[in-house]
Amino acid sequence: MLHRCLLLLCLSLLAACGTTIRNNVTNAPQAPVTAKQYVFTPITVSSTSQTDDAKRYNEELKTEAQTQLVTLVRSKKAVWVKAPAKAPTIVVTINANYGNRGIRLIPPIFRGRAGQALIAVDIQLRGPDGHILYATHTEGKLRKGVLGGDALNVAKRTVRDAFDDFGKRL
Repeated sequence: MLHRCLLLLCLSLLAACGTTIRNNVTNAPQAPVTAKQYVFTPITVSSTSQTDDAKRYNEELKTEAQTQLVTLVRSKKAVWVKAPAKAPTIVVTINANYGNRGIRLIPPIFRGRAGQALIAVDIQLRGPDGHILYATHTEGKLRKGVLGGDALNVAKRTVRDAFDDFGKRL
């Protein structure tokens, strides 16, 4: 039993191999943002692939991002208002390339960067006039992993990390 648990632990650690997530502030606020109201805008998710799996992944990412956005706004003790209001807007854009799991199984020395998954999350806080007050860019990459890795799991982690990073500075 102990051997099985150790084997599962090792496999789960190896599944995360080859994953990197990086956060960047692309536009820092001049002063702390203390808004208590935000205008709601739909979250945009797009991917380079238009397969059924990619469409399903996009919907899951959109749901994950909406959950994270609601949690963020609630943690700031703020509320949503309708678009004509004079309140800042949080704009979320997710671009995904889920790569190819089969190609990720090939050692990198033979395939280079082919097959890798890349997920980019851009979150912007725009003022009532549309001017960007604060923006972050987060990228998650999956280069390899056990059985090719799980691109959807990396994408969800990237979304969560993007909102955590955005929320710390908001």
